[in-house]
Amino acid sequence: MSSRSRRAVAGVVLAAGASTRFASEVPKQLASWLGETLVHRATRVASNHLDPVQVVVGHKGRDVHDAVQDLKSERVRVVHNAHWDDGLGTSVRAAVATLDASSLSGVLFMPCDQPGIDELVLDAMLEAWRARDPEMRALVPKYRSSSGERRRGAPVVFDSGLFPKLGCLEGDQGGRQLLRELGDRVVELDLPDRAVGDDIDTVEDLRRLGAKFRGETV
Repeated sequence: MSSRSRRAVAGVVLAAGASTRFASEVPKQLASWLGETLVHRATRVASNHLDPVQVVVGHKGRDVHDAVQDLKSERVRVVHNAHWDDGLGTSVRAAVATLDASSLSGVLFMPCDQPGIDELVLDAMLEAWRARDPEMRALVPKYRSSSGERRRGAPVVFDSGLFPKLGCLEGDQGGRQLLRELGDRVVELDLPDRAVGDDIDTVEDLRRLGAKFRGETV
């Protein structure tokens, strides 16, 4: 195995949910964000830093698939999760099942509804991951909130040795339970204050956050 392979980090863009709080005729994954859909933006950013990248689709899967068609390549692939409505854990399982743990040091899970996850965030995460202590099994970012507190957010990196556990996740918790089990083997990374960890749950969130990124008064 090459040294490059041992250092490789895969990316998983999570884009399978129904987003019931997003009251729009357009699925949240396909909502417009500064000129492109949320899922396209997440996939594009991920593909510039991670290899391979799996985009997990489910609800409106064909439409979401088509939204990233131009980004598909040998490195960027779409994974259809037939059981998406059983919770986020099924998307994690579907992605991990397609990855070769022996060629990877880890996998980064990236939601498509947090457009603040950009080059700044991924560069910081990957730098910290590659410089990690051998005992580290997961890396979690912490964003500074408007109140000044540091709070955990996404994306999260898991060691490739955890693929068997990730492949057994159930329900809608994703990797949260696994992070609790790992305890002090999870390292937290304070991101630069300008990093934005807000997620988009509603149409109003989309409007408010879009205005923030455009420098408009909300």
